[in-house]
Amino acid sequence: MAAPAIGIIYNLYKTYRCDTQHIAQEVAQWLSARGENVYIFASHYNSNEEFEKDTSDVRLKMALVLGGDGTVLYAARMLAPHGVPLLCINAGSLGFISETALEDLYPALEKLLAGEYVIQERSMMQIEVLDENYQPRLMFHALNDAAIMRHPLSYIIDLATYVDGEYVTTYRADGLIIASATGSTAYSLSSGGPIMMPDVSAYIINPICPHALFNRSLCIPEWKETMVKVLLREPTQEVLITIDGQANQQLYHRDIIKISRSFYKTRLIKFQKNDFFHIMRQKLFLGR
Repeated sequence: MAAPAIGIIYNLYKTYRCDTQHIAQEVAQWLSARGENVYIFASHYNSNEEFEKDTSDVRLKMALVLGGDGTVLYAARMLAPHGVPLLCINAGSLGFISETALEDLYPALEKLLAGEYVIQERSMMQIEVLDENYQPRLMFHALNDAAIMRHPLSYIIDLATYVDGEYVTTYRADGLIIASATGSTAYSLSSGGPIMMPDVSAYIINPICPHALFNRSLCIPEWKETMVKVLLREPTQEVLITIDGQANQQLYHRDIIKISRSFYKTRLIKFQKNDFFHIMRQKLFLGR
């Protein structure tokens, strides 16, 4: 069996800042010259099943992710089931998760090979889509969030929400965001949700444009299970659930979304103490 390799995942479409494919090839040559086995693949797999089939004979000990936060979210869904640590290099715009700058790529690789890093684990959520008879249709694992959303030209939707079997409320809204601590600085933040530090063991339930005078997010301990039942006024209404803003699935009347703690974790390679508030000031202009 071949020795474990370092994987390189690049975003094929990140070309406005740099040619990620070219950088991936250069990095592969640099690593190979230092005795490392390297496996390169682009972020084009539509499912974990496709990824598993194409990489079944490859063992990864870690992976470099060249792209923005979206590429990191993609890599997390593909590699978290295998426990592969990710070194995330920001070739995108914001780079909130992929915080290592592109100009620091080779110094970061030197530290990586020298073992001068720590592993930070991020909680993920398990998202199950069930039909009205509680029969499973699909399952996802999300690092950032899941969003239940109506079609822009459709009616408002009702979302009956329960936590550990206890009825919370029925949101009449454009949708609902369920965000992890990591995802609290993404879509949920844009919808008025709170910010949580990444090591907080909780997730957020955040309604999108609710038809109510009271509009507050809820923070739920991650060991509790949330169930959301989709209630539509018209059977032809279009409603989607999106996972990390990438994977999606159409929902139907009386479908049930079950949210719980995933048994997978995203493992991020870090070279220094993670100053969360420094990143907040730098990337999201906290306090300005």
